[in-house]
Amino acid sequence: MSRKCEKHAKAENLERVLSALNDRAEPRRFQARPVRGNEVNRQRRQSQEAAMLAQARAGMAVAERVALAANGARMRTCAIRPGGIYGPGERKTLIGPVVASIRQGMPVIGFGDGSTRLDYTYIDNLIDGQLRAAERLVPGSPVCGNAYFVTDDQPINPAEFSVRLVRLMGLGTTARRIPQRIAMAMAKGSELAFERFGKPKPQITEVGVNLCTKDNFFSIAKARRDLGYAPQVTLEEGLRRTAEDGFRPRVRARTPQHVPSLASLFSAVPLRLMDTLSIPHDRINVNGGAIAMGHPLGASGAMIAGTLIDELERRGMGLGMVTLCA
Repeated sequence: MSRKCEKHAKAENLERVLSALNDRAEPRRFQARPVRGNEVNRQRRQSQEAAMLAQARAGMAVAERVALAANGARMRTCAIRPGGIYGPGERKTLIGPVVASIRQGMPVIGFGDGSTRLDYTYIDNLIDGQLRAAERLVPGSPVCGNAYFVTDDQPINPAEFSVRLVRLMGLGTTARRIPQRIAMAMAKGSELAFERFGKPKPQITEVGVNLCTKDNFFSIAKARRDLGYAPQVTLEEGLRRTAEDGFRPRVRARTPQHVPSLASLFSAVPLRLMDTLSIPHDRINVNGGAIAMGHPLGASGAMIAGTLIDELERRGMGLGMVTLCA
């Protein structure tokens, strides 16, 4: 090809590139069906909630896999998978919100046809399972590198669980069951209202309805075989103990008393301190340390401080202390 032809070809290629760039720079015009803002927000919120739930589940699964993969000669690991944890002193997740709403005159609400069953784990059963697992983390043990479901082995419908508890507490209540489709419609409506007006906060969410209308219970046969685990406290007895704890009067102390809550990632630190200074166990880490309460990344301080405030209120005391590592 001659130099003249080559220059001409390069010029044509340059013109085509510039033309394509100009076409991309022009605003595109297209026809689209009008979409209401609320619909867009709802779809975005649904996708965000689904993504958050999937991310949380995936995060827990990944964390478990990492922990089990770390099992080896230098460190032996296993994983414990409890159901919904309940027992005396629980105020924030399963028991507290339900009892608070019942005392305000609200009924127990159940979603679906009542056939859904979930696993629950009384706190003493969970601790027993954890101790059994820890004792068996020795060379050659089948426990090393494995995961175990530790529950009461009595799956129950979540609404039935709540009804039994509040009736044992002597709280008069009624139960209302809402079909899944209607509950989902109510959840969508309340969430849309909250998005538009900013209040009231939805008491029913689409994610909550989905979680309460799907079975979520597992066999503990593996824990029975390898850990020698069997529930020491039945569901009925666990509910009775939990209800009995709810009757405890909250007497206000006349003078402030100290309830130090010394937070530590490793239990050996506060245990050594209590032993050295002869501090009773009902004064420090009365609800357990950071690990026992859950140790959320970047939020352990708030978790520990909030737990201390709840304990001070429950005991009718006014002064406590939280310590954190730097």
